[in-house]
Amino acid sequence: MGGPREDPGGKAPNIDPEAGGSVDPIILPEGFGASFSDKVIRARFVRKVYAILLSQLGVTTAFVAVFCFTPAIRNFYCDDSRKVRHVVGSGVRTTFSVLPPPPP
Repeated sequence: MGGPREDPGGKAPNIDPEAGGSVDPIILPEGFGASFSDKVIRARFVRKVYAILLSQLGVTTAFVAVFCFTPAIRNFYCDDSRKVRHVVGSGVRTTFSVLPPPPP
């Protein structure tokens, strides 16, 4: 389960560092990924990523709550369907503009 696995393209083996394998210095630059060799460092990194995601979710929830539960704001945006279409359209365009292009 933990040794080198052959790359399907046949280029370079996929080394599993947790199983005691080493990374070939030709494949990766010297020192690349060395900071993630310790499980404590990886756990801290994952914790920071989840903290960022949780804070983004909290801010989004706060904005939705303001727009849903404040009558003046809700009426301003929901009285005119053109405003709703504009807001939704802007969100869709923004979402698709940041997507990477499909592979060739």
